Amino acid sequence: MILFIGIYNDFHVKKISAIDFSHKNSIAYKFILPYKGDLWVVSNSGKIVDIVEDYKILKSLPVIVIPEEFVDDYSGKIKQNFFKKIPENIPDFVYEINFNENYIVLNNNAKIYFNENFDFQMYFEKLKIVYNYIEPLGIYYISDEMLVKAR
Repeated sequence: MILFIGIYNDFHVKKISAIDFSHKNSIAYKFILPYKGDLWVVSNSGKIVDIVEDYKILKSLPVIVIPEEFVDDYSGKIKQNFFKKIPENIPDFVYEINFNENYIVLNNNAKIYFNENFDFQMYFEKLKIVYNYIEPLGIYYISDEMLVKAR
């Protein structure tokens, strides 16, 4: 009986330490970055972590396209002056934000163009209200704080 308790305790302690170890090293992902022909996962700190291997992650993270000059190849990070432009809380209905061409693609494939000084958080709140009324495949732009359908 004592041998059984000893084995159980030894196994139980190792299991807990393994869980603690993996918890400390877990990385929170923020978005997917298309860069040099591959899709990369980027952490909340702007660090480019790894290549996307499981495409199921595309359902849970937005794709963000940024100009290549704002990716630091040496450190493997997004440059901080640009990383600040990326919104903190991106709603689930946003599939892609493209900073090269200034547009947002929603999950229903509607495209919304924005200007350089776009306040993402304010418009995300407005889009949450009107998202169900946005036509699939529609093209919109934001003008004078209004969502205008182009075609």
